[in-house]
Amino acid sequence: MVPRVTNVLQTLNRPTLTAWRAARGAAIADQIMADAAHTGTRVHSMIESFHLSGARPLSNSPRAQAMADNYVQWFEAEPRAVITAERAVSGVSSRGLAYRGTLDAIIRDANGRLILLDIKTGNYMSVTYNLQTAAYARICGYDITERVVIQTSVSGLTAHTVTTSLSDDLSAFDGLLDVYMYLYNIGQIDDDGMLI
Repeated sequence: MVPRVTNVLQTLNRPTLTAWRAARGAAIADQIMADAAHTGTRVHSMIESFHLSGARPLSNSPRAQAMADNYVQWFEAEPRAVITAERAVSGVSSRGLAYRGTLDAIIRDANGRLILLDIKTGNYMSVTYNLQTAAYARICGYDITERVVIQTSVSGLTAHTVTTSLSDDLSAFDGLLDVYMYLYNIGQIDDDGMLI
């Protein structure tokens, strides 16, 4: 089994998410999360289309359209070029454990810097995004200068430059990958790679 980066990150305890689910109730929380996932998938698809064609993406969902429009406006505000988008990557940790994932984009800015982008459609900023971008940076095949998490919502867009050390983030990710594989080996990960 070669786990996905996002599955590995689920091994972290997320008390804020747990409290939110408890306050909403499981059924309502599940519906909100399913709707958010659907919107996120749609927005990612629209942004990928923009990256590949350069054409402004269109959607019949006003929410997804606003999020994609905010991204396009940010992207076009400065000279930027797409190097790769929605790219499947795989590699190994410093401890030799394999993992895989799909990075959102690598762009080159006007100064020639290669920037790994991770695009989020939620309002919550998680430390796991630092680990996710580090894991992708190690295995993407490019010399990444900067990691940026883009949070796009109906009301606007915020670009968060990851300021934590890449080596520290990789060490933390590798530790989580070790825990994930331990859980897999003792039967606590299902066939879809999710915690039981």
